[in-house]
Amino acid sequence: VIFVIFARIELEIQGSADDRNFKGVPIKQYMMLTLVLAITQGCGSAALSYVNMPVKVVLKSCKLIPTMALGILIIHRSYSALEYVAAVMLCVGVALFVLADATVSPNFSPTGIMLLAAAVSGDALTVNMQEKILNLLRCSKEQMLVVSNLMAAGWVLVLIIATGELSKSLKLVSSTPKIAVMLLLQALFQYLSVSFYLALIQGFGGVAAVCVTSVRKVFTVSISFIVFT
Repeated sequence: VIFVIFARIELEIQGSADDRNFKGVPIKQYMMLTLVLAITQGCGSAALSYVNMPVKVVLKSCKLIPTMALGILIIHRSYSALEYVAAVMLCVGVALFVLADATVSPNFSPTGIMLLAAAVSGDALTVNMQEKILNLLRCSKEQMLVVSNLMAAGWVLVLIIATGELSKSLKLVSSTPKIAVMLLLQALFQYLSVSFYLALIQGFGGVAAVCVTSVRKVFTVSISFIVFT
């Protein structure tokens, strides 16, 4: 919901008239996108019940390869053999670097691996669907943020009402107002990061955006070493 509010404000400031009025919005594409996002997040979270974090890090670091493969099918991109070799080397390098400070050994489980494979494939599919909506269907990133997050909020609302999490969350926030402030700040920074990420997809393509996020993991680990050691 916070994402929808921020995106709507940004849309009013710099969006075109068609974007502000949501003309030509590909509702079917957005419904598919939010459904894939929901399934991806669910599989990724469920996988941690069967495998530990090192396994998740290794498989998540390999997202670039299925992103390139699905890009051929969805948006008809083509890549050279050298680009595939570079992608494999980047994935292996990031995985090894991020795992350098792992304190536990990888714990493999067939069910966990299948769930993680579904999550990684869903991530790759999501990137290519976002690029298709932004570039081929000519939608703005602000419009995408409003529509996709509004739909996602609907999916989540139904889920948390069905599971009883909504009432628990409201009680926690009302009893500890500081949590609401922290969640608002977290949503703001997450919105900025997602907005920049979509701008990367729109300007340079999904593969370039995934490369940037992969390298970001290296910087995150490096900064954590500096700050906490």
